[in-house]
Amino acid sequence: MGDDLDRPFVLVVANADLSPEARLALDGPYDPGDPSSWVRAADYAQTPVDSLPVHTLRTLPALAVYFPPDAIPSGGLVGTETTCVRRNDPGPAGSGGTAR
Repeated sequence: MGDDLDRPFVLVVANADLSPEARLALDGPYDPGDPSSWVRAADYAQTPVDSLPVHTLRTLPALAVYFPPDAIPSGGLVGTETTCVRRNDPGPAGSGGTAR
């Protein structure tokens, strides 16, 4: 088990356009009023893979995804078709999402 805690990995965000209001907390506690405590998943997804920070389970202070309370009605969380995901099909909106 100790080896697993020290195995390096990078966090890759995919399909961030389906969750434009998603916020990642990676460095500690999440505070919705403090943008320094989170990063927008869409912004993080733009980071080139070779520039992503390397983590281990032992050294990663936090790993959580948050959404503002109004994310669904405001369009900040887009519904998907799980069939498209399972079949690796881009779906009707071109990225696994559905047009709403």
